Amino acid sequence: MNDHLTFAASVYIHVGDTLMKFESFDAALPILSQAADIFCRDAPRSMHVLSKCARCQIFMRDYVGALTTYQRMQILILDAYATHDYEPELFFDYMKSCEIFRVLLILLTTPPPSLKHDSEQVGAYSLKAYLTDGQVPSEACAAGLLDSDLFLLLKSLIMAYKSSNITELEYTATYLQSHVSLVQRKLLCDLLEELINPLGG
Repeated sequence: MNDHLTFAASVYIHVGDTLMKFESFDAALPILSQAADIFCRDAPRSMHVLSKCARCQIFMRDYVGALTTYQRMQILILDAYATHDYEPELFFDYMKSCEIFRVLLILLTTPPPSLKHDSEQVGAYSLKAYLTDGQVPSEACAAGLLDSDLFLLLKSLIMAYKSSNITELEYTATYLQSHVSLVQRKLLCDLLEELINPLGG
């Protein structure tokens, strides 16, 4: 990669990080996006920057945008494995984190009744791996890379949300605490709040 482009990306990241520190997420996002575009052919660096972009979108409550970013990250990881000789473990943490975010963001952007028609959902919005009874997901999909405890907890979370069972959702969210990051915990709180007070009612 051109040294000038690498330097420019580093400056964008520094400025973006500074803006995020002061919670100016709407200003940080376009700057970090420029850095992500520069690193689009460098998967490890791209993952690092895109995760910052998604965090900005989450704190801006742009959940649809964040979901799109995490889907982009998953696609980039799969493409990187297919076209480069990367060790399988290199992106494992990113894949795991992206999948947790993806599930939480789908729930936050999909009213419970709509999940009953998940068979019609494809791509980023599909939860089929979690809604198919008695079937262990293939490692070819992101859900198949999760450890069994985490997979079952996400499955329970989805089912509780789908049935609008607040008690079960709270119970499952408690057990998920040790598996998720601080930002993911924020989304869990937002999810619970949305179920208790739809549309802030």
